[in-house]
Amino acid sequence: MRRFLLPIATFLLLFFACQAKEPATTEGPEVILKLDDAWYEDGLLHPGWLQTFDYLNERDITATIGIVGERMQDAPPAYYDWLRDQADRGHEIWNHGWCHCKPTVNGEEVREFRGTSYDYQLSHLQQTQQLAKEKLGLELTTFGAPYNAVDSNTSRALAQLPEIGIWLYPPAGTSTELKALPRTPVNIEYPVHQPDFASFLKHYQENQDEPVFVIQGHPRSWVEPESRMVEFQKIVEFLVEEGADFVTPAEYFE
Repeated sequence: MRRFLLPIATFLLLFFACQAKEPATTEGPEVILKLDDAWYEDGLLHPGWLQTFDYLNERDITATIGIVGERMQDAPPAYYDWLRDQADRGHEIWNHGWCHCKPTVNGEEVREFRGTSYDYQLSHLQQTQQLAKEKLGLELTTFGAPYNAVDSNTSRALAQLPEIGIWLYPPAGTSTELKALPRTPVNIEYPVHQPDFASFLKHYQENQDEPVFVIQGHPRSWVEPESRMVEFQKIVEFLVEEGADFVTPAEYFE
């Protein structure tokens, strides 16, 4: 009789142990915080950048930092120390071009990576890559254009920089060997420079099937009025509640 009772007892123990386990939590979305324009100003960085990363670091949330070479080349050591510290904390620094400018070509205003020559674009990419190596000891692996404005010369120029393997917001149909992180309707700012939780939530709910949310923002614009930083933090706190996994572009493709 005991021969039959032991297996039954074992089964019951395993059954109730399984029932006692906490239910598995639903996985949240993968989120890349694409933060643009971390150039040198106001003695170090704009207070919006400092406040944003103080908040993110306190919450242990990973983000990205888009640097503009010309706007940081004359910065003091403290600026580069800050950037290196953020990289050490797990944030990814990426190439956001050299000048973030609107040059004139044949009498027409164009963009740094749209409407300019192949040589111009290649030199601007190379200069920022070189500056990051010299000042930060980093080889940048991700690129995103100022104004998200690019053309066919951008693809050609990027092909000459094998260390860059990821492209933030290439237009649909772009011919490139790089890993692409396309733009979606989900953003931090509505309009640009103005974080808006209600607009973010609407677009987030309408785009639940996206494999990853690459959401763009400009921390330099979030200090005045103070409500802008509050709106940004509401967006982040909502994503935390959703179980979001905040990753860098490099981490996402790993």
